[in-house]
Amino acid sequence: GSSKRGVIDHMADAWDFPLDGILPEDSSQQQVFAETTAPVVTSLLDGYNGTVLAYGQTGAGKTFTMFGPSGDFDQRGICSRAISEVFHQLSRRRLSDATVHLSALEIYNECIVDMLSEPGEDGRPRWEASTLDESSRSTPMATEDLAIREEKDGTTFVKDLTLVPAASEDEALGLLFDAQTSRSIATHSMNARSSRSH
Repeated sequence: GSSKRGVIDHMADAWDFPLDGILPEDSSQQQVFAETTAPVVTSLLDGYNGTVLAYGQTGAGKTFTMFGPSGDFDQRGICSRAISEVFHQLSRRRLSDATVHLSALEIYNECIVDMLSEPGEDGRPRWEASTLDESSRSTPMATEDLAIREEKDGTTFVKDLTLVPAASEDEALGLLFDAQTSRSIATHSMNARSSRSH
């Protein structure tokens, strides 16, 4: 006799994602900052690690949320608002001896992009190298590779990421502007080399 074999479908029909909250589509940049980032800044200054990450598909508004449009102070993004909040809280807490350092990175198409790096010894920007999956990279294109590392205590960091001191809010905002400028240049170059479908 013939025996029939069936296929068991182990795929979920639905998924549950726990969320802390959902902001309405018409939320202002200030509301987004107050709900998502201001508590992280406070926690950072209390000694805790924190991260604010924008994730989503192309056109979802990540860049607008993080940086806002250029030249519109009321619409500035959460990055510049976070910098302002750091310096405001340092002043309010009377922490005049505190030092502030800024680093900026972007992960694009599995590549870690150091937005504040100087060109390498060969003159090429460091962002031309450093894929997350080193085994898939054909040839190194920069003098130093960035890599995500973890200390024994669980602290995560990016090895060799540029860290720049900022003595004032204006200086830190200037560094953020430099990072945004680098982001535009790097993204255009990487888009040209990307194998993703657009």
